[in-house]
Amino acid sequence: MRVKEAANASSQTRVIKPFEPKKIEKPEEKKAEKTEKLSEEELLWRAVILNEGIEKAAKIMHTDNSHPLSAPENAPIETFDEALKELRFVNSEKFKREAAKAQANIKIEDALYLFDE
Repeated sequence: MRVKEAANASSQTRVIKPFEPKKIEKPEEKKAEKTEKLSEEELLWRAVILNEGIEKAAKIMHTDNSHPLSAPENAPIETFDEALKELRFVNSEKFKREAAKAQANIKIEDALYLFDE
């Protein structure tokens, strides 16, 4: 099939109007108008409500203290004196009864090199 001519008769008679954009207000201008219309009482009320919501949210939040390392007795050793105190505990009778098996038979000599100066 050979096409020799293609024409659309309706496009020749149609009049196309020029495009005229509508004027749109900027969102910043609308926000500025709204804040100016609010009275001081309304603004104060909003601030009070917001502060109360923040305080309630802060009271609801809880930290998870169930982790064993968060317990005060399991705090990290930070000073030389605390380290010596823990080493003395290794030789105590309480350690021999309760914790020796849990410590996998650690001896003072095994950890002493960590504290040598």
